[in-house]
Amino acid sequence: MIRAADLNDIPAMVELGRRMHDESPRFRGLAYSAKKVRELCKNLITLEGGFAWVGVREGKVVAAMIGACGEHWMSTDKVASELALFVDRDARGAALAARLVTAFVSWAEIEGAKSISAGASTGIETERTAQFYERFGFSRSNSIGLERAVVCATR
Repeated sequence: MIRAADLNDIPAMVELGRRMHDESPRFRGLAYSAKKVRELCKNLITLEGGFAWVGVREGKVVAAMIGACGEHWMSTDKVASELALFVDRDARGAALAARLVTAFVSWAEIEGAKSISAGASTGIETERTAQFYERFGFSRSNSIGLERAVVCATR
């Protein structure tokens, strides 16, 4: 089951963030700030333009997706960006990620976003993640003029 996150979900979301950080070859070299993640989740849950949803299995939060929607930095048009999507290793393959992405896209469209971006930036199965997003109508960001873009950032 997926649902909008509430303030009680923040500790589980912070822990999922830590697991994503530890699993990511790209992010594990950076310091992890639970305090910063906690504050970000709180803001995305409580402030306008924030998206914070969780996947729950047997009463436990095992997945989360966060994002934001607001005016583009150089335009008054709204854009939505996925900030993180992570499913705990034991819950992968259970369609939670697909449901979260579907909810995110629907939310972004309701918010009036002219473009929606999602990322495959962790370095965790980057190609597979990009292909996953393509099933939801996203295209690789190296194309111009996309309504939905997969940002594949790896270094």
